Amino acid sequence: MREHLAQTGSKLYGESAKMSVEQLAEQMNLCQGSKEYRFPKNVGLLMFSENTEKYFPYAKIDVVEFPDGLGAKRFNEKTFDGPIQHQLVDVLSFLKTNIIKGKVVKHANQEESDKVYNYPYQAIEEALSNAVYHRNYELQEPIEVRILPDSIGIISYNGVDPSIKQKDFDKGVIRARRYRNRRVGEFLKELRLTEGRGTGIPTIIKSLHDNGSNKPSFDTDDPDRRHFIIEFPIHGEFKKTIKKAGGAIGGAIELTERQSEVLELIKGNDKIGYREVAERLGINNSAAQGHFDALKEKKAIERVGGTRGFWRIKNR
Repeated sequence: MREHLAQTGSKLYGESAKMSVEQLAEQMNLCQGSKEYRFPKNVGLLMFSENTEKYFPYAKIDVVEFPDGLGAKRFNEKTFDGPIQHQLVDVLSFLKTNIIKGKVVKHANQEESDKVYNYPYQAIEEALSNAVYHRNYELQEPIEVRILPDSIGIISYNGVDPSIKQKDFDKGVIRARRYRNRRVGEFLKELRLTEGRGTGIPTIIKSLHDNGSNKPSFDTDDPDRRHFIIEFPIHGEFKKTIKKAGGAIGGAIELTERQSEVLELIKGNDKIGYREVAERLGINNSAAQGHFDALKEKKAIERVGGTRGFWRIKNR
């Protein structure tokens, strides 16, 4: 609870050091009942208990990757549990580091190149935050992030509120605002993980459009409303790369999100070293050096002039 107060810059943080758990929970409106029979609210158990699944079985997020498609036997699975806001942050960090990739595309008829992503991070962040916000925690089903060679799907149970129609999603405009877990949404908003004002779907569609990606598909499972699925198609440039068995085409270089960040720092300072990059990105020196090595192997950069020289960005 104190960690949340510190992250959100709450004035209560300083005072909380002198409070008991019960006193702080009462101040944060996480418990109810008389002093003789005080008990935690569900939002408190979901977000601030050490063992969330003890109280809400399967309140977790499963990330399943099918590198060869659903028909193949090979798949990789990773489970994220604990307080639901930690699950959300950890899954987003995992996807940003391991799944989301950027590509610098050089065009023959223009000097400037474009940078696109297989999946725009903002769209994934918004969709997964909404899944955590709106899922039915009474059901013993985890949220599932399903990663296929050409798409990412996010599945949550038991679906969206009946007041929201399939046609609303198809139009990309959500006007109804009935929230299943309003208190969860308030805490996520404080952490800047969601807006809670019906802006999620327009934000998703805009970020896909800005990235040059196709629109997502929405499945509300009408009329049963047992689940809700949002599926993001991979950007067309990466679909070409898949067909070419991972090879770069048309002057394109496939980069991870972190490698793209390192490349941007090099662009701003061609004499930057891995120690400064590590400090700027909040990672250790060895990790930063590894990203430099990967960029050199991908022929995105080259060193000119030895230790006193500079970095030259290639294929741009």
